Amino acid sequence: MPQLEYFVVCRDVLANMQTDEITLSHVLEDVFPEAYPHLIAKATAVSVWNINADDAKLDYQATLVVKVPGNADVQFPMNLAKRRSRYRAMQSILDIPIDKPGDIIFEVLLNGVHQASHTVRMHPVDDGTMKSGVSAPPPKA
Repeated sequence: MPQLEYFVVCRDVLANMQTDEITLSHVLEDVFPEAYPHLIAKATAVSVWNINADDAKLDYQATLVVKVPGNADVQFPMNLAKRRSRYRAMQSILDIPIDKPGDIIFEVLLNGVHQASHTVRMHPVDDGTMKSGVSAPPPKA
């Protein structure tokens, strides 16, 4: 069975085609929108799988599930390529509508079984009191 090495959701991924290295930037964790509804313009889910030689001959399906408060879950399935010992999956989602504060859950499944999740907290609009206990981002210049 493939083993998940890591799973993260970020805004930007840079891939170096010569070295096969990637740079993950702007990891999504806390979002402080100025108003609702809000739109997350882009989120890229990156998962890396290690596959042993025996399993490399078999077909596996990884599914990204996006759970947004107040909306139906959305699934993005993909097959892990056969005959590979390592597989990097990058799935970008554009224009995610957010209607209210809450947690967006990005979940990765392998053949329908939960492997990992990444939570993005959508904070309430700041009314100037910040009662949530979480510091707001610095003011825009």
